[in-house]
Amino acid sequence: MENQPAQSTDRSVIRSVSVGLQALIIGGTAGGLVSGFLIALNWGTRLFQHHPILIYSLPVIGVATAGLYTFGPKSIRVDVVACVRGLSRPNQHFSIWSAPILALATVATHLGGGSAGREGTAVQIGAVVSDQFNAWVHPAVQIDRAITLRMGLAAGFAAALGTPWGGVMFAVELLKKRLSILAVIGIGVSAHVANWVRLRWIGSSADLHHFGVPGLSIASIVATGIVALVAASLARIVLAGIDHLRTGRITRVYWWVNPVVGGSVMALFATRYPVVTGLGLPTLNHAFIGETSVIDPIIKCVATIVTLGAGFKGGEFVPLVWIGATAGGALGQLLGISIGLPAAVGYLSAFVGGSNLPLTGIILGVSLFGFRFLPYAVLGCGIGALLSNSNHTMYHKNDPTRSNG
Repeated sequence: MENQPAQSTDRSVIRSVSVGLQALIIGGTAGGLVSGFLIALNWGTRLFQHHPILIYSLPVIGVATAGLYTFGPKSIRVDVVACVRGLSRPNQHFSIWSAPILALATVATHLGGGSAGREGTAVQIGAVVSDQFNAWVHPAVQIDRAITLRMGLAAGFAAALGTPWGGVMFAVELLKKRLSILAVIGIGVSAHVANWVRLRWIGSSADLHHFGVPGLSIASIVATGIVALVAASLARIVLAGIDHLRTGRITRVYWWVNPVVGGSVMALFATRYPVVTGLGLPTLNHAFIGETSVIDPIIKCVATIVTLGAGFKGGEFVPLVWIGATAGGALGQLLGISIGLPAAVGYLSAFVGGSNLPLTGIILGVSLFGFRFLPYAVLGCGIGALLSNSNHTMYHKNDPTRSNG
């Protein structure tokens, strides 16, 4: 009996050390792999920019991607939604090949100029790293798989966006379940280590233009509400359109139709509106200095639905925030409010409207735009959450066999 307190203390120390070491390893590994993926993605993007004719390769890239995922091993058919579902499914594991294949498919999409993102792929890389590590570690020091999986999700998100606190909240908010302080610390360590590795490999993210945040006024509050309403609604429309194309009757019968038609339509569309190709980060930045038009978010909605609905890989995050920011920038000019503010509100509202993760959106807002932006972030993310479809987001979709939680 006298030894029980000492044994309990020893177990607590061992568990704490185990969580810390595993967080360091998962964060470092995921950060390195995501950085490598981002370097490859930048290479593909630059190659497309120097050779725009590659847009006509999209149908071929689409058929190759669809063929691989249709006739290849079922174990590689893992997406970010499946990774999130894994938080509540301890027996669900992910093939080690699913992450590199998805990364290559994402680079191929951008090499052809498709309108897609990168964060979904990065998050999946982190999830696969943590899942594989949890399977390899000795049972004596093994910790709850859901915790290690959250570490990987946080690391992937943080490395992709360069916002470690956003990564922490992302991993915590994905599944509404109580976590211990030790688990949250482990998630935080993993996210910050992954971000540190990214900084050492490719530097900080310089995607967004900095602006002065104005003080609260009736005009700015009303404008924030209008921008958030539009941005979140557009995000919801895009996700619904993507899902409609992906699950259509023709796709189920003829697997090659969507990539051929979608790639061809995107190629023709991009010749008229080249601004919609790839990540479009320069245009995203222009939204913060008032250099976007009302038509920009509309054509990006169409391009994103066509690209991702046709089965190309890449994710929805960047296209959605691009749509939200450009819509906000255009509306800000019409409403006559401070340049930068409406774009930032649109950025966050579109993210929350497509993810139903308002707390993550608020943390992202403060991380990207400063503490003075907090009131606008709360308002914009709150409206985004109200308009989001909690059963169908970037990270959760209706599961016929089990509730997402």
